[in-house]
Amino acid sequence: MMIKYKCRAKKPRNMSSERPYLECVEVELMTDDPPDETAVEKLIEMTAEEFDLTLFSVVTHKFEPHGVTALAVIGESHIAVHTWPENAFTHLQIFSCKELPGIESIRQFFKQSGFEVIRVFRQIQS
Repeated sequence: MMIKYKCRAKKPRNMSSERPYLECVEVELMTDDPPDETAVEKLIEMTAEEFDLTLFSVVTHKFEPHGVTALAVIGESHIAVHTWPENAFTHLQIFSCKELPGIESIRQFFKQSGFEVIRVFRQIQS
């Protein structure tokens, strides 16, 4: 399957640099071989490292007969991963109070997969 990369939103030019904003990156992955619990933990650690995020803790839950949900508490907000092997689907969400660069390590982690990236910027109102 070819890799699809699509960024739906860019930081708006009219967004005030004086007011803080939050960035949310969501990665939707279609893969015939979704990550297991160990791979999901590795994905979270790799994501935190790539984006220079402060990783405090990771909680995972393996569902029967299949599927994994993981939530990481980071100093900047959170990282969540959910897998649905029966639908060949994995969802990764990174929510942060700091700007998030590209997603090269995530792209490399899922070499054989098609995926879409959605970026959302939220200006904090005062």
